[in-house]
Amino acid sequence: MSGIYISGLEMPKRGEFSHVRIYDNGEVTIESNGIEYPVAKAVAVPDHGRLIDADALLLHLLTAESGKVYYYCYPCKEVIQAINEMPTIIPAEEDET
Repeated sequence: MSGIYISGLEMPKRGEFSHVRIYDNGEVTIESNGIEYPVAKAVAVPDHGRLIDADALLLHLLTAESGKVYYYCYPCKEVIQAINEMPTIIPAEEDET
């Protein structure tokens, strides 16, 4: 499945603005009261499978039921390495890293 990812644009509330336009250079604008405002950038998302939070998965693999984080999970070593080597489809927002 491929598509478009618009970073920095939240879902509008009903009646908040009338149009969203995506231009071929990736610029995303909204129209409100007849005025067009640039608000975000759109990027093409390549064909991909299911998107998950890999960082949360890694933390889950490294955390015991006790809630303690183990930095060496020998049985998980190859799985963790494979997860870390997978390509990033949509990068984390700056405040999420």
